[in-house]
Amino acid sequence: MAASKKSFLNCIGHTPMLEVTKLSPNPAVRIFLKLEGFNASGSVKDRPALYMVRDAIASGRLKTGMTILDATSGNYGIALSMIGKCEGYPVTLVASRNITEERKKLLHFYGTKIVYIDSTYTKDSIECARKLVEQDSFYCYLFQHGNPANARAHYETTGVEVIEQVPEIDALVCGLGSSGTLMGTGKRVREHNERAKIVSVEPRVGSRIPGLRNLEAEGYSPPLFDPSFPDHRLQVLEKDARAMIRTIAHKEGVFIGISAGAVLHAAVQVASSIKSGNVVAVLADAGWKYMSVGICEDEDAS
Repeated sequence: MAASKKSFLNCIGHTPMLEVTKLSPNPAVRIFLKLEGFNASGSVKDRPALYMVRDAIASGRLKTGMTILDATSGNYGIALSMIGKCEGYPVTLVASRNITEERKKLLHFYGTKIVYIDSTYTKDSIECARKLVEQDSFYCYLFQHGNPANARAHYETTGVEVIEQVPEIDALVCGLGSSGTLMGTGKRVREHNERAKIVSVEPRVGSRIPGLRNLEAEGYSPPLFDPSFPDHRLQVLEKDARAMIRTIAHKEGVFIGISAGAVLHAAVQVASSIKSGNVVAVLADAGWKYMSVGICEDEDAS
């Protein structure tokens, strides 16, 4: 789904892969980071957002004059807002009131309408979005959690890039949110190497990690997610995700977001569990959208 040669949308994808040599607990295991914060609006969500919008246009579901609608925890909404401006569609989002201030300000800057709800549960955001669609036929509801174009974006782009950058991949570690990254990238990697381990990462019950979901705690599983697909599902505490943000910044100079910290923490665990090989962690974004929630404070403050 190529954009116009002069479009900002061409800055989506082809993100760098970085080997971090100071984090592996085993010298025979190499850890690589897919840095998705280098996408146009700053996160991995640019990829599926573009695919879903283009798919809706091609199918005729999204027509001139309609408004793009979806539920989001932040990054996806920013991606949709940016793409909406490039493609000429207004955007309305359903989001929890507790998304970070950076996200709120950026969404308002793009002119996006936000329908806030008090709940942090995905299923409640989806229910609200569905009610809005029932009330107004001019909404085009993309439904990222069940839209096949979400996973297809990662199968056709993220997964292809991962394999090109690390051909001998032994384990792929992805966060579990809408599950598009995990399912799409994981499918492509598994086709490339059927022995590669696919690992999903979610918060431990009681921990809040923006962008990631504990499916059992929420009582909702995205239609895209196949629970039999990952080889392992690792749960991470928020404090460990935050600690990893500081660790990689101090050791490697890389500034990552909270979900990325959780995924990297899990990747180090995976590296500890194998004798040798290459572990790739897909990191959703950088850390600048989380300054207001204290990720740069010292350990005692977090």
